[in-house]
Amino acid sequence: MNSMEFTLGSLARINWKKIYTLAWHLDIEEQEREKHGVQYWNERSKTMYEGEQYFGERAAAFLNFAKIPKNSSVIDIASGIGALTIPLLAAGCEVTAVDISDYALGELKRNNSYGDEKLKFVCGYFRDVADRLEPCDYVLNFYSLGVICLDDKGKADLSDTLLKMNRLARKKVIITMPANEEKDIKEVHANSYYWILYGALLSLGILPQLKFRWFENIGTLGYIYWKPVKNIG
Repeated sequence: MNSMEFTLGSLARINWKKIYTLAWHLDIEEQEREKHGVQYWNERSKTMYEGEQYFGERAAAFLNFAKIPKNSSVIDIASGIGALTIPLLAAGCEVTAVDISDYALGELKRNNSYGDEKLKFVCGYFRDVADRLEPCDYVLNFYSLGVICLDDKGKADLSDTLLKMNRLARKKVIITMPANEEKDIKEVHANSYYWILYGALLSLGILPQLKFRWFENIGTLGYIYWKPVKNIG
């Protein structure tokens, strides 16, 4: 697609009900499989963080963009072993870490040197546990939107996910997904699937902000964020 194809009119013509249920969790080159399972993520969590610099630099860029004030309350959805949670705790925030992997949450607990009083663990699929979570100032999702769209049966529902994130945030929801490694932000801006997420949010009655930033070591990251909209969904 190119920038000429993306207009408000073209977004309005998309069948969003179909988009909501796409299998966002599958990598393009992968065949469909039980990727939503707890066991899959327990096993993957044992190795996926070995390239810690990959996650560390991107997490630092995400938090630098988010600028979450000290002592804020935060829900970190798909927290893993704590790429966002640990720095947030270090900054004095209260964090609710949500993840389907009990292994990853166990590693997060082991890695936490900032005390237990400001850290809560919730093991489960976000869509399944969202109604049990207390609203917080900020709701964050880092690099895993496709996974958190799933429930424990592997069914994807993007609209349900976004509306639950919106309901739980008092101040802001912030999401980042991989954009690509290109330096030409104009090219990224014209072709990014962030526009699909942007359109999905518009279809739900949420007007988000969308920004791309280039980083010398990690390429271009995209951020989509919004202030919570009440009385929708």
